[in-house]
Amino acid sequence: INIEIGICYKELGNYEEALKYYLVANKISKSKNVWLLSDIAWVYGAMKNFELELKYLEKAKKLGRKDEWINAEYGKVYQRLEDYKKALRYYNKAKKLGQNDAWINVQIGRCYKALERFEEALKYYLEAEKMEKNDAWLLSEIAWIYDGMGKYKEGLKYLKRVEKLGRDDCWFNTEYGFCLMRLKKYENAIEKYKHALELKEELNEEIYLNCQIGFCYRILEKNEEALKYHLKAQELGRNDVWLNIEIGLCYKELEKYEKALEYYLVAYEQDKEDTWLLSDIGWIYNELEKYEDALQFLLKAQELGREDSWIYSEIAWACFLSERPSEAMEYMNKAKELSPVEVDPLLVSRTSSILVALGKHTEAIKILEEIMSKEEYKDNIGILSDLAYIYDDLEDYRNGLIYLKRANELGRNDFWINREFSFAYYYLGEYENAYKYLVILKDLGEED
Repeated sequence: INIEIGICYKELGNYEEALKYYLVANKISKSKNVWLLSDIAWVYGAMKNFELELKYLEKAKKLGRKDEWINAEYGKVYQRLEDYKKALRYYNKAKKLGQNDAWINVQIGRCYKALERFEEALKYYLEAEKMEKNDAWLLSEIAWIYDGMGKYKEGLKYLKRVEKLGRDDCWFNTEYGFCLMRLKKYENAIEKYKHALELKEELNEEIYLNCQIGFCYRILEKNEEALKYHLKAQELGRNDVWLNIEIGLCYKELEKYEKALEYYLVAYEQDKEDTWLLSDIGWIYNELEKYEDALQFLLKAQELGREDSWIYSEIAWACFLSERPSEAMEYMNKAKELSPVEVDPLLVSRTSSILVALGKHTEAIKILEEIMSKEEYKDNIGILSDLAYIYDDLEDYRNGLIYLKRANELGRNDFWINREFSFAYYYLGEYENAYKYLVILKDLGEED
C-alpha cells in the first residue's frame, strides 16, 4: 500500500510525499525490491538530489538490475552533473541494450553538444528526428548545431520548419537572426532581432539583441542607426572591448574621429594587446595630424606581431607627415616587400611623396609613370594628382597642368585641385584663369 500511495504522489509531482511512502515501503522490504529502489532513485533525481539518486541506483544495480533503464538513468545523472563522457558511456550502453528511441538519441546528442563535438551531436539529433519529425525543440537544436558548425544554409532550412510549427519566442528569433546575419542577409536579420527584442524577458537578452542589431546596421553602413542600438546596449550595462570598438568604428565611419578615439581608448585600456585596435587608433591619430601619437600605437601593433604591408605603410606615412622622410622610406620599402599585390597604387603614391621630400623628384615621376603605363591605372585620379603636384613642386607648371586637367576631367573637383589650378595659372602669369579658380575656392568655403 505504501508503494501505491507513493506512486500516486509521484504522478501528482509531489515528490517529497512520494518519497516518504517509498522509504517506508523500502524499510519493510529491507531494500530488496529492485523496482522500488529504482523508483526511489528516480524521485531523488527529480528532486535534484543526485548523490542520493546514485546511492539508490547502486543498490538496485547490486541486486542485479543491469537493463537499459538503469543505464539510461545513470547517464541522466552524470549528464546533470556535467560529467558528459561518463554519461555517454551509460547512454550508449542503454542503447546497445535496446533503448533506441528519440529520447536516448537526443540525450546522447546533448552530451556531444556540451563537449562541442558538433558532428557527433548532429548524428544523434538526426537519428532522433527520424522518430520525432515535428518536434520544434529538436528541430531548433539541429538548427543551432548547423549554425555552430558554420553550415548556415542547412541551419536556415530547419529554422524555417520550426517557424511553420509555430515557435515564436525570443531564443528562436535570436537564433534565426544570427543565422541570417551569418548568411549576410542583414536586413532580414535585423527584422528577426527586433522581433526577438519585443519578446525578450531578461536583461542579458536585451543587451545582446541591441548589440546584434547595431552590428548589422554598421555592416549596412547605417552608422547613425548602429550607434543608437550600441549606445543603448552600453546604457543597459555592457561596456567591454567589443562594444567600445563597435561604437568607435561607427564614429570613425561618420568621420567623427575625436569621438571614435574616445571609445577606442577605453577599449585599449580593456585590452592593450589587440593589434587591430592599436592599428586603428594609430590610423585615427594620423587623420587628426597627431603623428607622434600615431607612431606610438602603430609601432606597438607591429611589435606585438602585426607584420603586413598595411602596418608598415601607416608607420611610413606617420614618419613622413612628421618630417622624417628617410625613416619613412625604410618602412615604405618594407611595406612594398610585404604587399600581397604586384602594384598597390596607395603604396606607389606614398612612395612618390616620400621621394619628393627627399628631393628625388625624377625618381618619383618615374615610378608614377610606370604605374600609369598599365591600362588599369592610366586614369587613376590619385596618380594623376601626384604627378601634377610633383611638376608644380619643380615649378614646371605646364606639365603640372596636363595632369591636373586629366584628373579634373575624370571627376576630381575638390579644394586641393582647384587650389593647384590657381597656383599654376598664377605662376604662369595667366591671372584671369588663376582668378577663376580662386573664386571656385571661395565658393568651396576657403576664406584665406
